[in-house]
Amino acid sequence: ACSKGAFENYLHAYAHAFDLPFNILRYANVYGPRQDPHGEAGVVAIFFERALRGEPLQVNARKNPGDDGCIRDYIHVSDVVRANLAALEGRLEAKVINAGTGLPTTTRELARNILKLSKSSSPLIDGDYRAGDLERSVLEPRSFTAEIGEPTALERGLADTAAWFEAKLEA
Repeated sequence: ACSKGAFENYLHAYAHAFDLPFNILRYANVYGPRQDPHGEAGVVAIFFERALRGEPLQVNARKNPGDDGCIRDYIHVSDVVRANLAALEGRLEAKVINAGTGLPTTTRELARNILKLSKSSSPLIDGDYRAGDLERSVLEPRSFTAEIGEPTALERGLADTAAWFEAKLEA
C-alpha cells in the first residue's frame, strides 16, 4: 500500500511538472478465466482448481480460526479490461478510479459459491490467521460505475470462471 501511494504521488507530481494526462486504476481482487492458481495466485483460481480436484478448501481466519475469513471485493477480469481500454483511449474523466464492485464477500462465502458451482464435495477447512492479511478490503465503486458501467455480478463472473476451469480440466 505504501509503495502504491508513493507511486501515485510521484505520478501526480510528474503530471503537474510535464502536463501529462493520466488515470490511476485501483484494482480490487481481480479474478476470472485463465487465472493461474499457482505462485501469486488469487483465491478464486486456487479454490476452483482444488474444488475440481476434490481437495479441501482452506478458509484462513480473519481473526480467529473458524470465522468466515477476510472480506474482499472481487472484480471480474472483463471489467478490468474495460477500465484499462477506457483509460488507454483517453475516455476517463476521473483521475482515480476504484475498479471494484463495493460488495463485501467473505472467504467462506466465496468458497461455498465455488463448491456449489463446481458441484464439488470438497471439504472446507479452517486455517489460522496469516500475519499481514488485511481483514477487510472493499473499494468505493462510484467512479467505476459512472465511467465504465456496472461491474459483473460475482455470481455471473464465478459461473464464467467455473466454465473455463472445468473445460481446462477436461482438456
